[in-house]
Amino acid sequence: MIRQLLFKLYFGLQTRAAVYFLVVRWLLVQGYLYHRYGVKLVSDSLRRYLPLTQMLLEGNFHLLNYNSRYLGYLGFLALFLKVGLPYIYIVLAQIIISGLAAIYLYKLSLLLSPNRVRAFLTTFLFIAWKDQVKRIKNSDK
Repeated sequence: MIRQLLFKLYFGLQTRAAVYFLVVRWLLVQGYLYHRYGVKLVSDSLRRYLPLTQMLLEGNFHLLNYNSRYLGYLGFLALFLKVGLPYIYIVLAQIIISGLAAIYLYKLSLLLSPNRVRAFLTTFLFIAWKDQVKRIKNSDK
């Protein structure tokens, strides 16, 4: 009985339906997080990223010193803030990047280990990662 169930599960994960399941799961997680938390400015954004991005936009590069490791993210934020777009556009762009990361994680897993079950499990764990929710909850304090 259990052997048949595992057999069906193993071969079920090797179908296109498994990929569709991952897509739906990703959409549900992103939808839940956005519905639950919306656009939220957490402490690290308020204390570090947004002020540093403002400095970058004003041309105060010498003030970035040890924060230069964040330059890529600051440049990403600057693209939106320079044009004057609301924060929702930054959130939507990050959601799209997360989706692209999930797609390429699946493809890379499949390339490294030509086993669809491993690729599925790797991507599923990425999508279901609880740390993103924990970080948001901890920032409420």
